[in-house]
Amino acid sequence: MTHLSTEQRTVRVKGYHVTAKIDETAGSATYLARRDADGARVAMKVLHTEYTRMADIARFKHAYGLIKRIDSERVVKVLEVEEHGDGLVLITEYFSGDALCVTPRGELDVRAFLDAAIAMAEALADIHRRGLIHGDVRPPNIRLGEGGQVKLTGFGVDCDVTREKEEIYSPRVLSEVLPYTSPEQTGRMNRSVDYRTDMYSLGIVFYELLAGRRPFEATDPLELMHAHMAVRPVPPAELDPHIPQALCAITTKLLSKNAEDRYHSARGLVADLEECRRQWDGSGAIESFNPGQYDRRDLFEIRQKLYGREEDIRRLIEAFDDVLQGKRAIVLVSGYSGIGKSSLVQEILKPLAREKGYYISGKYDQHDRDTPYSAIVQAFDSLVRQLLRERGEDHEVAGRHPRGPREQRAGHLRRPPVPEAHARRAAAGPHARPGRGPEPLQPVLSNPWRSSPGTPIRSRCSSTTCNGWTRPASPSSRPSWRATPWSRCSFAAPIGTTK
Repeated sequence: MTHLSTEQRTVRVKGYHVTAKIDETAGSATYLARRDADGARVAMKVLHTEYTRMADIARFKHAYGLIKRIDSERVVKVLEVEEHGDGLVLITEYFSGDALCVTPRGELDVRAFLDAAIAMAEALADIHRRGLIHGDVRPPNIRLGEGGQVKLTGFGVDCDVTREKEEIYSPRVLSEVLPYTSPEQTGRMNRSVDYRTDMYSLGIVFYELLAGRRPFEATDPLELMHAHMAVRPVPPAELDPHIPQALCAITTKLLSKNAEDRYHSARGLVADLEECRRQWDGSGAIESFNPGQYDRRDLFEIRQKLYGREEDIRRLIEAFDDVLQGKRAIVLVSGYSGIGKSSLVQEILKPLAREKGYYISGKYDQHDRDTPYSAIVQAFDSLVRQLLRERGEDHEVAGRHPRGPREQRAGHLRRPPVPEAHARRAAAGPHARPGRGPEPLQPVLSNPWRSSPGTPIRSRCSSTTCNGWTRPASPSSRPSWRATPWSRCSFAAPIGTTK
């Protein structure tokens, strides 16, 4: 069993001798070490997981159990994963290459680009063949070694336990992570994430290598997310006419907003790139062709879009636009279970991202009828979490509410669901119950949509039963919504189930 202890910045792991620190980020530290058994050099990545739930750690270990089976010369080999105390230790082979560094260039070396691009695509093909997603394709995770060696490392599952990507306003995330995030990875599209997210991120890397700059730059993370979802990048050939049109077409296909329009397999991408290299070696030029002609076409895939709901989507977006003009709106959506109510409402995510707004949702559970306003508490708790994560205060708040290891691993709340409610409950005393004394949610419900000007908050409350509401609270705590000073930047879409 690997044993980890930290004293005066020295890391000691049983069975390994640490020789130097290679890298350090907010969520991890990487060391160079030598294995005592055979003297082999390894890389040791210590992940800080003191605020991580047990379920996330179990998911991490399961993912790396599958990643260990990847045997590819294009992927850094994972040797073992150990858990100790408040951290995880990831031990991999040591690859002495440097991270891919994109700098303003002179004339494009097409052959060098094709060699590196094919190696990257082959690495993704080996990962996808195992049914896995890399999830974090960007230059720091692309290693270049001697003799043109290229290897991928740093799977996205690492950030799931260190939570590095949650602080979107931090300079590192804004400059190193978000520029390579796919539209579906932003969480602001009504689309699931699959292996094609890696294609988009690789397209960003290709664009940067070809044009010497990223397709999207922004100082605001929400603006950058919106660019990934809705803004078409300038074709690289328009920035540099020396870039072959075929490479421009391949990169543009990788950067398609809809995952269905990208390559269906990394092997298809490799085939196109190899054809480009063959033509370049033969004549010093690459003829234009339709990218994806060698792509895999034997997969049955259903496009992730709503059919026959164009009118409903139009009305939903019109209501949202009206709210932006100063009106007030509540949109009611009803229908049988499984008919697609939530999918319809989530179509508002793209215009919401355009306005740099927030999306919150809560659900009334038919098995939890004893908690008044449970869906509203759930919705506003998610808003508080978003705001704290964006400002890097989530860990600080967690530290003010210490927990034991067992409670921490069980994933209990690190803070009260809604701060105002916690303050009122504390004032009422430990024996206060709903219906007796002042209700903790009264100040929240008296003005539930309070937000700063120009920041729309899009809320959704859904129910699994026809009446939807849970146990009533005391009369004094029921919000008088007719007298509520609703924010002009609020939009609500309650969802009910028809019986």
